Amino acid sequence: MRTRTSTTYINCKFRRSPRNSADAKTPDPNKIKRFRWWRWGDSNPRPLTCEASALPAELHPHGVALATWRIVRAGLGTCQSQMRRFSRAAAVALALVALIETNATARATTSAEVASNRCNSQTIDDASTRVRDYDRHRPGGSSTQLLQRYGAIVEVLAMLNEEREILDSICSSDAQRAPLFAQIAAFSAWGLALESDVAAKLNASCGAAAQALPAMMLADAWLALANVVNTEGGTVPPQFTDVIPKVQTRAQAVGLILPPWSESSTYWRDQVRTKAKAAIATCPSPSPSASPVTKGKLRTVRK
Repeated sequence: MRTRTSTTYINCKFRRSPRNSADAKTPDPNKIKRFRWWRWGDSNPRPLTCEASALPAELHPHGVALATWRIVRAGLGTCQSQMRRFSRAAAVALALVALIETNATARATTSAEVASNRCNSQTIDDASTRVRDYDRHRPGGSSTQLLQRYGAIVEVLAMLNEEREILDSICSSDAQRAPLFAQIAAFSAWGLALESDVAAKLNASCGAAAQALPAMMLADAWLALANVVNTEGGTVPPQFTDVIPKVQTRAQAVGLILPPWSESSTYWRDQVRTKAKAAIATCPSPSPSASPVTKGKLRTVRK
């Protein structure tokens, strides 16, 4: 029975392949006619050279020489290997593209989740725990102990101020910021009140400094509270309930008159500071100076 072949186009040289596995066996060399070059078609079939009108252009004479058969089989194996390599490479490339897109989406989602979860009071709670602990456990009477406590309070105030800036940029709405900013203002004012106690003890030898330095710190504390109250339209947040008496009592002790919320401003605070600095100048070496982290850093909530 004559063997009929089909034409196969692959991304390499033009080859011919048998239709089934039975046809793929190597023919008996004794039964194959001698190879004639004009019998073999090329990539653009056209009428045969020996008899131009013997067969249609797309058909070829039956039979094939042994040498040609071996070439076809070798070429078929080469093309199949190339196709397998190409398929594997394409699969790997597609997998990498999908992985990159998945990772990019996951990173974007994770960043959004982190920003959303970061808008909380965890850091504020840590700072408030330290402030409450300092209030319960007063420092010793030596200069070293007082300076250590002063430095610890300054550290907490810096933490609260930095946290405010972080929350201001991360929280998505004023509704989220407002209660967090009220907490920060409350514990900043509480920390400043404790700081004023330490400053008064450190400057006990000079009465002017012992009153002036605490007055500066208490003015900062009152302004921090007033900014929040004025932003809320005169409503005092519940977080201020325990803090306001602490500031008022200490202010009265050092002769500082606290204005109403609506009249508390940066200008009033600066006036207090100018007067206090003039009094401090009469002392030989006041210690320490007002905490730098509270100077104009406690801002109002944006509306």
